[in-house]
Amino acid sequence: MNTTRQVQLHQVKIIKQLIELFEEESLTYFAIGGTALGAVRHKGFIPWDDDIDIAMPRNDYDRFLKLQGKLPTNLFIQNFSTESEYSLYFSKVRDTNTLFIENRMSTFDINHGIFIDIFPWDEVSDDLLDQKKLIDNAARKFRRTLLSKRKRSSLAKVAKTLFYKAIYGFKSSTELFKDIDNKHRQHNGKGTKIIGHAPFKDAIHVEDLYPLQQLPFEDITIACPKNIEKYLTDKYGDYMVIPKKEDQICHNPIEVCFDLEERNNHV
Repeated sequence: MNTTRQVQLHQVKIIKQLIELFEEESLTYFAIGGTALGAVRHKGFIPWDDDIDIAMPRNDYDRFLKLQGKLPTNLFIQNFSTESEYSLYFSKVRDTNTLFIENRMSTFDINHGIFIDIFPWDEVSDDLLDQKKLIDNAARKFRRTLLSKRKRSSLAKVAKTLFYKAIYGFKSSTELFKDIDNKHRQHNGKGTKIIGHAPFKDAIHVEDLYPLQQLPFEDITIACPKNIEKYLTDKYGDYMVIPKKEDQICHNPIEVCFDLEERNNHV
C-alpha cells in the first residue's frame, strides 16, 4: 500500500470521529471540492488526493471551534487562534500523533499532523470574484506581517516584515486577521441565498445545497449538497473526465509518520 493510500485511510479514521461529534452536537457539515468530487466519481478519495475538505455553515463552524474539549485527545483544532504562526484563514483538524509535513508549511512553528480541512461557509455576493479580491488583499497583508519563526531567523526577512507592518499602519496580526474575518462575514444576514468560500471561488445556491444527501465515501457515508451535480459542474466543468497526470495535484509531503509515539519509543 502506497503512502498516499495510507494517508487517505488515516483521514477516514479522523472524519469518522468528527462526524460522530457533529451528530452529537447537531452540527451541519458537508463535503466540498475534491472530497465531493471523489464521492461522486470514485465513491471515495480521488486516487491521488491526500486530504478531506469539509465545509460548515458559519454558525456551525463557530460552534465547532469551541468544542476542542470534546474531541479525542490526539485531535487538535488548528487555526490562527490556537497557533499564532498558522497563516491560513480556515481551520484544520490535526492528528497530533502523526506527521504530514508539507514543504510550503515546513518552516512554520505549528503542528504538522495528518489533517482534515474545515472551511467556514458564509453568505456571499453575486460578484464572487470581487469579494475574493477583497479577501485576498486582506490575507496578503496578514501573511506579509506575520512574524514567523522562519522570518525571525533572517535579518532581511525581519526587515521586510517590519517594512510591511509600517505600510499597513503597524496593525497587529490579530487586527489584520480580524479584517479577513470581517470580509468573509460581510454578507451574512443579507439574504443573498448563496453561501460559499469566496477565496476558493466555491459557492452554491441554498436551494441546491439543502436538504443534504448522504453519499458513499470509502467505507462510510458523507453529507453532500443536494444538487451535487450542479455544484461539481459549476466548479470543475465536465467533472467525470479524469485530468491529465500533470494536473493531478496533491500536497506532496516531505515527511509522513503514522505513529509518532511508536517512532519515538524506538529512538
